[in-house]
Amino acid sequence: MDDRLAELTEPTGLDPSSPRDAALAIAALLLRDSAAGADGVSAAG
Repeated sequence: MDDRLAELTEPTGLDPSSPRDAALAIAALLLRDSAAGADGVSAAG
């Protein structure tokens, strides 16, 4: 399992085996990655 997926599912309680929860997790990861600055540092830190 991707570490980023584990970081997201653990605090949120999302179940990646559920199609709806998997879609939410992927969307959240994409949004987080797209928030990265030009220097490649994520907005989260």
